[in-house]
Amino acid sequence: RGSLGGSLYCASKHALEGFSEAVAKEVEGFGIFVTIIEPGFFRTEFLSADSARFAEHPVADYAEASAQLRSFYTQRNGRQAGDPVKLAGVFVQLANEAKPPLRFVAGSDAAEIAQTKITALQTELDRWKALSASTDGDFAAA
Repeated sequence: RGSLGGSLYCASKHALEGFSEAVAKEVEGFGIFVTIIEPGFFRTEFLSADSARFAEHPVADYAEASAQLRSFYTQRNGRQAGDPVKLAGVFVQLANEAKPPLRFVAGSDAAEIAQTKITALQTELDRWKALSASTDGDFAAA
């Protein structure tokens, strides 16, 4: 999902997700499986001041959002629920599955984020489904 302050990071993840979905379809006939791992926050150095970089001269219009993101990272750093060692074990387990999932969300926070996105997508689809269908043509059968 996209998140405030993470547009470039999220764009690269979305690109890899789309690529992986397509590759999965291309190689499934050969018995090859692709699994997209979608981790939540794991207790790594990812949120540390040494890893997260912020602009030296922030854009005034984004100063508040940037401050909130920094605060979130600072508060969350070292308190992430995800255990990287356990995740590595799950990687091995999934690699040994006869038919692993296309998508695997790792961590209770990731599962909650995924559920929230699924619910929002379903709500939006239901709201606009009739308008979407209204774009179909009234073509005679060929």
